[in-house]
Amino acid sequence: VSTLLVSLICTFGVTQLVIGHLTLVSTAFTATLIGIGIGFGIHIVACYEEERARGSMNDEAIMATLHATGPGVITGATTSAAAFYTMLLTEFTAFQELGFIAGTGLVIAMWNMLVLLPALLTLKARLFPRHTGAVGGFLSDAIPSEEARPWLAEIGRFCRDNSMTIGAIFAFAILAGVPMALTIGFDYNLLNLQASSSAAVLNEHELVEDFNISPEFNAVIVPTVKKAHEVTKKLRKLSSVARVESISDLIPNDLAVREKKIEPLRKMIASLRDERKEAAAPDPEALIKLLASIRNAVKALRVYAFLKGQHSLVIMSSELETEISNWKLAFNSLPYEVGIDRMRRFQKKLFDDLNSDVGMLKKAFKAEPYSVATLPKPLRERYLGQSGNYVVYVFPSIDVRQEVFAKRFIDDTASLKEKFTGLPVIKDEMVNLIRRGFFRASLYALIALALMVYLDFRQLFHSFTVLVALVGGTVFMLTGMFTMGVKFNPANFVALPIILGIGVDNGVHIMQRYLGGTSLREVLLRTGRAITLNSMTTMIGFGSLALSSYQGFSTLGLIMVAGVASCYLTAVLLQPALMYVLLVSPLSVKRQAALVFEELLAYHPD
Repeated sequence: VSTLLVSLICTFGVTQLVIGHLTLVSTAFTATLIGIGIGFGIHIVACYEEERARGSMNDEAIMATLHATGPGVITGATTSAAAFYTMLLTEFTAFQELGFIAGTGLVIAMWNMLVLLPALLTLKARLFPRHTGAVGGFLSDAIPSEEARPWLAEIGRFCRDNSMTIGAIFAFAILAGVPMALTIGFDYNLLNLQASSSAAVLNEHELVEDFNISPEFNAVIVPTVKKAHEVTKKLRKLSSVARVESISDLIPNDLAVREKKIEPLRKMIASLRDERKEAAAPDPEALIKLLASIRNAVKALRVYAFLKGQHSLVIMSSELETEISNWKLAFNSLPYEVGIDRMRRFQKKLFDDLNSDVGMLKKAFKAEPYSVATLPKPLRERYLGQSGNYVVYVFPSIDVRQEVFAKRFIDDTASLKEKFTGLPVIKDEMVNLIRRGFFRASLYALIALALMVYLDFRQLFHSFTVLVALVGGTVFMLTGMFTMGVKFNPANFVALPIILGIGVDNGVHIMQRYLGGTSLREVLLRTGRAITLNSMTTMIGFGSLALSSYQGFSTLGLIMVAGVASCYLTAVLLQPALMYVLLVSPLSVKRQAALVFEELLAYHPD
């Protein structure tokens, strides 16, 4: 663990020197380094403890360990690093940075595991000689034996006795899983990354589903107010648009025409006089006659409404007629002087209010014609940019969290042939870049892994067994994702290159141990133990993420558990079975080919 921590620190240092920052994507290198790098150390420590348990001195144990596990660590690290370095070929900058950082981190981890870890083991042996020997930790003592690990011995015998059957079963399972694996898509809805019970997610769902209001919108950039009117008119005709906010709502397009219509009204308002100077003295008799005339007119209106069947107007006119009668009676009951005084005060207040309104109208009509410059500053800054361009805000009527609707909304906005941007555009571009880069990087990684494995072993059958186990584990992981209903997303996509690294690391260590002169049974007892420990620690570590309420981390945990378990099964079952069929048994393909070649040489010695 300390060696892995040193590797992380060194990788952070290299990142600061070369790139200078981390992004949300490139921070995934820590999970990569922990998930793959820990395996390097486990294989070395497990082999070292085996040698020490046999009675070897520290120096001898170190040399034997590096001889036995060093090639596997180097091959596993370089192939995994090469897989990540292929991300440099993608167009997504975040992927390029992740590929460089993760690949470099794996190279650093390999170097530290081959140099620093042996030094630390030597230091431990010198400081604590009594505690150096048997592992005393995982599953029993360190000496590989059938008694110590009977289940690994059983697996070995099962693979030897049923190699053809195991190969056929796995071949069928892989072929059956390919169609399901190919259907795994990329989750477009970034809201699915968050905790489904969080207030932000619940409130956004309510806005979209109950009120048809989306917090995501597009912004169209236009050069003039006239263009803003044209764009706004077109946008409001689109079915994917719920509403449009534009400066055209504040500045009419026919402002000059309106000004010409208003000019006569402006002159009339300017000619109004102060009526308070010319107001006549109150005349009670004239008022009584006027009220009687109004009452008669209202009565006639009531009769007309009754004849026309307009019952609401009948009721209203009846009430007005009653009010006029009551007012007339109340006025007649007042002393003459009191009535005159009240009329005078009412008239004064009426004319005061009237002249105040006229003054306001005159002031309003003296104002200059309004324009963008006369708008209040908050409104002007909302629609007018510093460059002089205007922005039109476009809100969707459809759920742009779904890819098909988002693309429709974006295409409809793009049909205007104007410059535009917005959260739906940015999100769509980002997700498409991640998706293209993800699948392209995965393809490049597989090609790089296959090439590196073949260059390491220089044998078709050796490379074939490692790669088939890797592909099988990957297909089973994708099948598990299909079964669980999990898709790739910007938070969990890093699981695939990690699984590829773990899978190839398992296969390479098994093959390197076998090519080192160890029987396949011994390989399963020795390397199988380290692979089991590495797989268990990785599944426990990443599996804890599955309990997270944050769905991005939760799906990452589920994918990692499924992927590590799948690669473990193919490493301890499928690969040994293939090795028995192709390399080990007397009837293996390799031995049969060698016999044929020997017979040809016997007949044709030249």
